[in-house]
Amino acid sequence: MASTRHKFNVIFIRGLGVVLSAVTALLSLRVFLDMAPTNAATFIGYVGWLMFVPLAQLGFGRPCYAEVRSRLLEGTLSYGLVDSFIKFFLWKGLFTVFGFGLLSIGFGLAQGYEGEWSALLVFAIGVAGIAVCTFQRDLAYALDKETVYESLEVARRATLVLVYIGIWHGLPIQIMGLIAGIVGLISYLFLNRLLMNGLVASGRIDGASIINNWRMLRPGITRKAWQYFGFSFNEVVFYNIPLIMFTIYPISKDVIYFGVWSKLFLLLVLPMRIFIDTSMNHVTALYFTSDRAGVWRELTRCSKFGVGLFVSIMTIMYFSQETLLILLNAHRTVHDEWFLTSMGLWAFGNVIQHTYGSFTISYREGFRKAFFFSLASLVLVGGTLVGTYLATQNLGLSLAWSGGMYILSSFIYMRHVFNLTHV
Repeated sequence: MASTRHKFNVIFIRGLGVVLSAVTALLSLRVFLDMAPTNAATFIGYVGWLMFVPLAQLGFGRPCYAEVRSRLLEGTLSYGLVDSFIKFFLWKGLFTVFGFGLLSIGFGLAQGYEGEWSALLVFAIGVAGIAVCTFQRDLAYALDKETVYESLEVARRATLVLVYIGIWHGLPIQIMGLIAGIVGLISYLFLNRLLMNGLVASGRIDGASIINNWRMLRPGITRKAWQYFGFSFNEVVFYNIPLIMFTIYPISKDVIYFGVWSKLFLLLVLPMRIFIDTSMNHVTALYFTSDRAGVWRELTRCSKFGVGLFVSIMTIMYFSQETLLILLNAHRTVHDEWFLTSMGLWAFGNVIQHTYGSFTISYREGFRKAFFFSLASLVLVGGTLVGTYLATQNLGLSLAWSGGMYILSSFIYMRHVFNLTHV
């Protein structure tokens, strides 16, 4: 009973986070689309590039979860191991924030940015400071601190809502970017301290016979990290092929089109992802206790629930599409018949891929499989998208064709988990 209540607490908190994410996404589009086209493309494109932030972990996030989670369940987790992961991710986060600041300048030059460069730079560093807080997610979930992590995520998303409202009402972008950066830094350091204090309180301390630094897990964890990095790289590129295309060959109207499409796509799939992610600790516990039939049963339940959510939200979006685009001031840029169709195809593929793919990267031996599956999907879907766009110059149609290929590729993960759980 307590476990079920805890799970629904997390779902509720993450649900609140989704609402705030939706408001943030819509507000950001409304604010940026009021700017000149090149400036709008710069800010919308940069926010899109923040999807690449998790790659700066170099693939250590999910292997960290697998190692810490399994040791926590076995009763062999040490203070030193967690501390070493915390410090590793902290340094990665600092380098990432300033690296993305430089990226914003390069992207602005590519798009022909005409605004204040200090506004772009400070805003870029500030929102990157909030984005790198996702580096803590896997470790927090592994240590059963998902409620705290998700509560802090809600606070950070609420901050972004206020940041965009401030910009919308004419406050300097530099000031609002600085506020975002300060909130990101404080919340990051707070959770780090909380994780370590929790270990001290539980009596988990260093010992000579146990692993007390992540480097002691090499070369195994490094190999898994590179495999997961390859998987993550494939996944991020997979969802952002148009952004990469229009960064290399700048076409402002298509950058804006994809910016609107990708924001609404995330709103469509986030509720489903929340349910699946909050179920994964229970699913991995079943796997580690050799209840493979239970794993398949729970994942099947997750996929059915995900499809139900997808259909419900897609129906709402279908009847409110025109009104929504007018409110966002995007109706002049997004006006083709493929916009919602392509989004629906991608979202259905994501239900299957995220359900069975999340489990594949949650057990120690799954990273290599996930890498090759994601690479195959990237080649199939990316090739279809780029090829169709070069032939038609129609981004909506290209996304629709590649969405069909995405659905086909997602069943690779489902088939793998079926084979794994029906031995």
